[in-house]
Amino acid sequence: MSFKENFRWLLTRKGIAPKAIAEAINVKVNTISNYIHGVSTPNYELLGKIVKFLDVSADDILYNDLPTFGLEQENAPISAPNTASNENFLISNTKKNATIGQPAIDKIPLVPLKMAAAYIIGCFDSKYIETLPAYQLPGFEHGTFRMFEVNGHSMMPTLKNRDKIIGKRCELVDVKDSGVYIIVTRSEGITVKRVLNRIEKDGVLILKSDGNTYAYPDLMIDPGDIIESWAGVAKISRDLSASNDLYTRLDDAEVRLAKIENFLRHK
Repeated sequence: MSFKENFRWLLTRKGIAPKAIAEAINVKVNTISNYIHGVSTPNYELLGKIVKFLDVSADDILYNDLPTFGLEQENAPISAPNTASNENFLISNTKKNATIGQPAIDKIPLVPLKMAAAYIIGCFDSKYIETLPAYQLPGFEHGTFRMFEVNGHSMMPTLKNRDKIIGKRCELVDVKDSGVYIIVTRSEGITVKRVLNRIEKDGVLILKSDGNTYAYPDLMIDPGDIIESWAGVAKISRDLSASNDLYTRLDDAEVRLAKIENFLRHK
């Protein structure tokens, strides 16, 4: 199911004219018309405004077949955008599981790869966070934690594709050099990297990969682009294979030799 079909169905179902939503999210009516007809789709920022205005989750409008299955609360009134701070959601959104005679223990929400795009918008919405799968893990009873599924090979051998990294909520001022962090930004999405904090000196965070530095160049991130930061504290991996550090070094050496040969060839 495409965004345009869900978007068109929601407007019709809720009786909202294109002009009304255009004014609400501060865009031209032509922009809304383009969304309705599939000419274009909204960026992360506008998608956030749309789901808040329509009172739906990003997952619903992006992935579900709403014309066929509808919404869980089809008659729910449109709610005003929630202006509560992200920190309030972080504190209150964790699911709990109580056992008789034992205190409730926090569960850690997991952000799977398939929900990564929606998380950029939904991380501000406590209702959305409650829809994430959540797991109770020993040793994480104190603090605000979130688990992210790793995408790709840029952090090998430290983290492999589809590994789970557990992050503890932290502020940018607490980001320490060479630590592994989950940095959520508007431009890059969810990024798991080793970080150099140069905000005070140069006004940027430098995100570095543990893998091949030529295949995965450093990222310079403006602090104003950052939505959330999480300090990596643990990982969950199903890969128990031997370290391939030697092969990684050989790959790096081959790349460097190729660059030198290319340089000499064109000198």
